[in-house]
Parts: sequence; structure tokens; C-alpha cells
Amino acid sequence: MSHLKRGLALTLSLFILASAPGLPAYCAAAEAFDAAPTDGAGATAWIPVLSAAGSQLGVLDDPEAQNLSGILGQIQLEAALHPHSADALAFAAKLPDTADTPEKLSALPEKQRLRIISEAVAAAGQDIAAQAAPLIAKLSRPDVPLSAADRQALRRLASSWFYLPPDEASIVRDAARQEAEQGAAEKVRRMARSLVGKIYPAPALDPEVKAGARLMYASLRPALAEASARPTTDAVKDVLAPRTAQALALAAQSLDERGHARSALWSAVLKNHRQIFGAMADPKMVAAMRRNGQWTELVSALSLTAAAELAQENSPEADEALRKAGADYDLRLPIPAWHPLAGEFASVADALSSSYGPPEEEPLGPGLRLGRPFGIPVVVRQGTALALALVGVQMFQETALAMPGASKGLLAGLAAASAVLIYGSVLAHEFGHALMARARGIKTHKIALNVMGGAAFVDHEARKPLTDFLIAAAGPAVNVLLAAVCFVPALLHIGVPSILAQAVVPFILTNLLLAGFNILPVLPMDGGLMLRAGLSALLRDDYKAARAAEKTAKAVAALSLGAAAVLLVLGHASAAMALGFLSAVGFMPHVLSHPGTTLVKPGRKN
Repeated sequence: MSHLKRGLALTLSLFILASAPGLPAYCAAAEAFDAAPTDGAGATAWIPVLSAAGSQLGVLDDPEAQNLSGILGQIQLEAALHPHSADALAFAAKLPDTADTPEKLSALPEKQRLRIISEAVAAAGQDIAAQAAPLIAKLSRPDVPLSAADRQALRRLASSWFYLPPDEASIVRDAARQEAEQGAAEKVRRMARSLVGKIYPAPALDPEVKAGARLMYASLRPALAEASARPTTDAVKDVLAPRTAQALALAAQSLDERGHARSALWSAVLKNHRQIFGAMADPKMVAAMRRNGQWTELVSALSLTAAAELAQENSPEADEALRKAGADYDLRLPIPAWHPLAGEFASVADALSSSYGPPEEEPLGPGLRLGRPFGIPVVVRQGTALALALVGVQMFQETALAMPGASKGLLAGLAAASAVLIYGSVLAHEFGHALMARARGIKTHKIALNVMGGAAFVDHEARKPLTDFLIAAAGPAVNVLLAAVCFVPALLHIGVPSILAQAVVPFILTNLLLAGFNILPVLPMDGGLMLRAGLSALLRDDYKAARAAEKTAKAVAALSLGAAAVLLVLGHASAAMALGFLSAVGFMPHVLSHPGTTLVKPGRKN
């Protein structure tokens, strides 16, 4: 399955790169392989000389000659594919002054030319083998992790592995291929996170914090085996909670020893709750612990431990983190009956908010303020003006084709009005979410318009199927309503190039497209949230519903990826990019991961 994911991600990255007009191939190659640059024309000039030498060696009945012919063939291939990479041309640095250019080398007699090439390739191979020896030793041991320097060296060897002896070359080639696949997949994930983060922001986990969370789960597995024969409550109290808390403490100490703030791990347990207990947790392990009634209890105990450790920092940053945690709906976790705070507070969030008070109001962030319609702040992010201008240019061209006799001033006015109406549709969509959330008792902090559209920053999910469904459906419903209201005026002017038709028809189409695209069953889009809410009502289990919705999103993403590739081949780059974005989003279930916990409703005691 991991190979399938990497393959899909690599395919997606390739068609995204291919869709970018004017992107030179060597830029992608340089980014992928981090190769030393060289002159592209100079690199390709070696190809005819090496091709002739390879042909001469190929007819010889000599294993060494055949091996050298194969190396020369690989050099030619690398020079053609990556003309700005000097790694494949390592032999050139070993050539004597009388043969250090393609012209000088080709002018030499055949035997002398082959001897010089053979000696230069052998010398370069010795240097590369000496440099690669420590890396190859690590690659031969799967239990030894690669450092950042090792990975950089591996990327460099991806263009010169053929200089090595066959056994070592095979190890490097396979490892470089796997590294390239993982690198491409990571680029797609970063791209998707960047795009999706503009709409559905999710805090990123520091690598050190991830390592601490992995250590916690590594300690949890043997603890589960030890506690399997114990009663449920005692298992968490006596084994699971102490062992996992000890693992987190060791990870925090390790952070401190490496010069990082140990509080970062404890803060992440509270702030990045969904990613640590949702995206990083093994679903099978979570499902088993949920059946035994242990998962929510363990997560609650660890959250309380993190809060206690963070409180010892006694710093303004730690206090603010605790205040924010007290307002986090996901931390409305019932306090275990055996915990000292069990009789005093209903949930972890209640305990923190009682001790530290409400958090400071989050700033709106950079951008142009558009006031507070319905009491909800609206801010326009950087880059929105550019997107608006591009939409205006497109509308100007389409309006000019529909109204050939109109003046440029009229066309510009219609195009500007259409662009504003289109972004107005996005704003109306987000207000649909925000106002429905308010009607269901959930606050919306702000609405932000950005280059990708917009986002309503709703305080939290209700974890109630009907409420979550209504909030998700309200946005597309507003777009459908706007299209319906404007349909009659547009119908009366079909076939007439009037000002009204030119302004209204794009508005209708935009709203229908917004509604249609957003109801696709891909998390975290509206359709995926609606599907998850419906499954939650059907299954009566929001965690199982979230897992099923994530699998559906991946299936839709795979279909979108295939359709995008077909559209790209057919020349429909815009539609292919839209489906590519949808596919990238579908392979990111961690954006709205579910922690699998059961919460205490506000106002209720444990």
C-alpha cells in the first residue's frame, strides 16, 4: 500500500509539473536531485563522443569493455536527461589536459581515446566509491536511519551510481529510487498542505514532536500486552497511562538535551490534539482500545499530564497555551474516575478554563478588513487582488466575444462587476457556513478571502451529525439559492447580448460550480463533511464514520487523479489542475483527523 501511495503521489507531482507552462525541465531536475550545476550545452556535447566510444566497446568480446560501454551509456542518458547536472560527468575531471574537452578527445586516435576514457572512468569510480562507502554501509543496514547529510549524498549519487561496482551500484540505485519517490510524495504533500492550509489551516507538527509521539505509541504496544489481563480501569491507571506518560517525559528530556524547548512536546499534546491522537494513531489499536473503553480514558490522562507539565514552565507562553486548551472543544474529555480532579471538574477543558481563564482573542491576521457583517469579521488576504484581476481578465475576454460591438470601457466595467460578483459568491458561501454555525450555537471567529477562495473559521465541530451536516451543507445551499434567484432574469435574456445577461449568467454558472465542486465527497470539503455526518448518524459512531469518509475520499481522489491525467493529455490543463488539487486534498486525511474520543457535553458533569 505504501508503494501505491508513493506511486500515486509521484504521478500527481509529474502532471502538476507538466501543467506548469514555461517550467524548464532542468529546474525540476535540479530540485529533485540537488545536483551540482554545469553548462547544459557543454554536457550534451559529450554525448556524441561517448556514443562512438560505447559503440566501439560494444563489439569487443571483453567483460570489462562491456561494463565500460554500459557506464558510458548511462552517462549519456544522464547528460541528456539532466544537462545541468555535473555529477554524471565526473570522469571529465579526470581527463588529461590534452583531452579535457569533447573536441580534443574526439581528435585522438581510437585506441588512445578508449584508453583515456577507460582510465578517467576508473579514476572517477574510485573517488565516488570512496565517498559513497560510509553511505553504502548505512544503506546495507535497514535499522540505521539516514541523516539529512546522508540523504543529500544519496541524491547526488542518483546521477552517478553507475560508476560504482555492480553490487554497490544496485544498493545505491534502489535506495535513490525510493528516496526520489518519497521526495516527490513529500513535495505533493507540501503543495497540498500549502493549498489546503489556505482554506483549512492545520498546525504543523515539529519533527522532534513527531518523534516523541512515535516513542509514546511504541511504548503503548507492550503496555497493552501487559495490561490485557487486567480490569479496564486498572489497566489505564496502573499500566497504560504511566508507561505512555513516561515515554513522553523521556522524549521531552531528549528535546531539552538537544537544545529544544521541552515544553514544545507537552504543548503539542494539547494544541495538536487531533494530529497526535488522530492522524498518528494506529486505527486498529484505537479501535481495540475503544471497544475496551480505554482510549478516551488514556487520552484524557495524557492530556492532564501534559497540562501539569506545561504548568510547571510558569511562562506567559505556557499559560496562553493552557488557556487555549481550555477553550478547545476536543479537550472536553471526561476526567478519569481515579484522577484527583474527577470530582471537581467534568472535563479536561473545564479544569483548564477554570484555572487559567479564557484565551486571548486571536488576531485577524494580515490583510484588508472589510468590516463585520452580521458581527463576523471579514478579512481579505494577500494575493486575493491578483486572483480577482485574473478573473477580471478572463471575464473581459469572454464578454468581448459575446458583445463584439461594445466599447472597451463597458467591457471593462462588466468584467470588473463579474469578478466582484464571483468573489461575492465565495463570500456568500462562507457566510452560509458561519450563520448556520451561529444558529446551532457555534461561534465563527472570522471569514477570510484568499487566492484559493475563502474560509469560515468556525470554532469547532459539533460532533452531532445533524449540526455538522447542516453547517457543511449551508455553504453550497447558499450558492444554489443565489443561482436560482438569478435564473429567471437570465432566462428572459437567453440569446440576447444584453448587459444584464452578461453580468448574470457568469454569476449563475459560478454559483453552480461552487456548489457542485464543494459537495464532492472529499474531506475536508463540504461534501466530505456531509458524508461523514451522515455516516455518523447511520453508524452511531463518529470515529467509524470519520474512517469511512477518509476511505471514500481516497477512492474519489484516485479517480480524480486518473481523470486529471486523461484531461491533461487531451489538453484541458485547467480542468486537470482542478481535479489534481481535488486528488491532493483527498490523500490528506490528517487535515481533519478524528481523535476517536468521547466528549462530555457542555454543562454536564462527568
